[in-house]
Amino acid sequence: MHEATSYVDKCEMVVNSYPDHVRKHVVEILKTGVVPEGILATDNIVYYLEVGCMSPPLKTACEDVLLKHINAINCVDALEIASRFGLLSLVKTATEMVSENFHNLWNTESFTRLSEDDLDTLCNIDKITRHKDIFRALQKWHGCNHEPRMSTYCRLLEVVQKEGLKIQNKKSKESAPHITRCLCRLLRSQKLV
Repeated sequence: MHEATSYVDKCEMVVNSYPDHVRKHVVEILKTGVVPEGILATDNIVYYLEVGCMSPPLKTACEDVLLKHINAINCVDALEIASRFGLLSLVKTATEMVSENFHNLWNTESFTRLSEDDLDTLCNIDKITRHKDIFRALQKWHGCNHEPRMSTYCRLLEVVQKEGLKIQNKKSKESAPHITRCLCRLLRSQKLV
């Protein structure tokens, strides 16, 4: 019963708030179950994804469009959308692209909007945890909404610190780990220590 109510609510949302051309397409797709080629544009894709749960072909078509248009500039936004709507192939592709281009992406507005789960996934990728800017990236993400993000921030700092210690120990067992000093400075700057 709850699922049927949810679909009715989604249909009302389509009727009441979507642009006319999108509304017409969505109604037609929901009636026929067929997604005509060329109607999905990336600027309107979220509208279609919001009702994609009612039409698996629509959800798949949206994911295909996003996969065709993903690039190094929009991959953080793609990751956010993919996570929100459960687009698994897009999550995988976007995560790989973010890890490849992390040096250009961590300081963007899109990065600060990543969910805790997305950031957790990224911080468990070797390329990212080894990146020299990872502490600044986590600090920027935390700073945008520090109260609710504090526990995730501390947990991810610990993950990154452990990875940094592994790397440091491989390089030199004698010197004090540089990564630990960075972490201590960062924690002091956040008044956590």
